[in-house]
Amino acid sequence: MHLLEGVAELRTGALLDDNRFIFPAVVAAALEREQDELGPPTIELGRRALRALGGNRSAPLTRVTRPPATPRRWAYQTPRRAFEDLQLNLFHEPPDAVLARFADARRERPELPYPYTYGAELLLWLGRYEEAAALLEEAWRRFKTRWAYVGAGAAQGLLGRPGRALDWWKRGAAQFQGMLDAEATYAYRGELYLVHDKPERARQELRFALRHRPSRVASWAALALSGLRVHDRDEAARALAELTRRAPALIWEARRARGLPPQTTLSLNTCSEKHVCSTLEAALELARGNRSSKLLTFVDARGRLRVCGDDHATRWRALAGRARSVARDALIEQALARPPATPGPR
Repeated sequence: MHLLEGVAELRTGALLDDNRFIFPAVVAAALEREQDELGPPTIELGRRALRALGGNRSAPLTRVTRPPATPRRWAYQTPRRAFEDLQLNLFHEPPDAVLARFADARRERPELPYPYTYGAELLLWLGRYEEAAALLEEAWRRFKTRWAYVGAGAAQGLLGRPGRALDWWKRGAAQFQGMLDAEATYAYRGELYLVHDKPERARQELRFALRHRPSRVASWAALALSGLRVHDRDEAARALAELTRRAPALIWEARRARGLPPQTTLSLNTCSEKHVCSTLEAALELARGNRSSKLLTFVDARGRLRVCGDDHATRWRALAGRARSVARDALIEQALARPPATPGPR
């Protein structure tokens, strides 16, 4: 229940992620609907939260301060969101520095699972699978969270241990009485089937994974490859188009890794099927264990971790468009600032 989860985080000094739902509206509705189930302490906490919010029922939260009685913006972040955001430090910090931050957090906040699971996810992205497996197994023993079993299975699969991988995912599904549609298990399991020459089963898993999280970039490469393995060029072409749109930098590096002329597109119309398959296999190797729906990383030929947000190329094109308009406006301002020319004699 969203309200009970929110109350639990309120008690630890945090509110729910603002991108999940509008907290005040949910509190107000739940207080009306679920009074018998919630109990007096929770109801009182919810009412106090609503009083502090005044009349605000919008997504940006403000609270009324006294004195003076003026709204003040609240910036809330749950522990989970904080460690998701810590991964974004990869844009401006070396991977070892970010891993050190996760290690510090495990010592400082031993009651939280997120320094374990999000830190281990970064190890998967770096290809350090044994370390990731050990950390995720510890997280499962201590916390029994979803990502612990998802990631533990992924690590075992990437280490070439398919039986152990499948056992982890079965164990997790039994613990939680099923899997979430959007979890990464389907992506990892699809690639496990692909590696072990079961392309039809791989396609079923990968299609499901991408239907619910189309931003899992490396999974588009796996789906294209599985399509080619069963001679379904139409599906392969659609997956290649998505991969080209979402990850041109990955295609460039994958082609370079195979000794092919670098380019940012990959199509069956312009490349031989042999070269397309080779590029896709290289892309999956470079992506290591990253099947994230939020951040694409891959290791280039020099061993550097490259980091791209979802729809990376689109963002850069948008930035270029904004920069162009800024330059245009500056030129117009300069022209307007010039004194009018004095007409000369005729």
